[in-house]
Amino acid sequence: MAGAAVKQSLIKDKLSLTVNGMDHFQGRKREMMLSGSGFENYILRQRESPVITFSLSYTINNYENGRRKGQDREKEYEGIEQMF
Repeated sequence: MAGAAVKQSLIKDKLSLTVNGMDHFQGRKREMMLSGSGFENYILRQRESPVITFSLSYTINNYENGRRKGQDREKEYEGIEQMF
């Protein structure tokens, strides 16, 4: 099984397009043989064609983790404490 993906930014940090392809060479194949007393079962699973997906993402805002902001505040407080 071979796969590949490509991501392209359409609008900087806002809109991006991703194209993902799987099983280009149709190599995904699964065979199973089950047997027990009084039965036998043979299963063959194989894809009919390659799978291609398209994804379009739009970022509404550039969220920053509040923890990072809190660390900046701690540095400000340390600077104020050093002044006294």
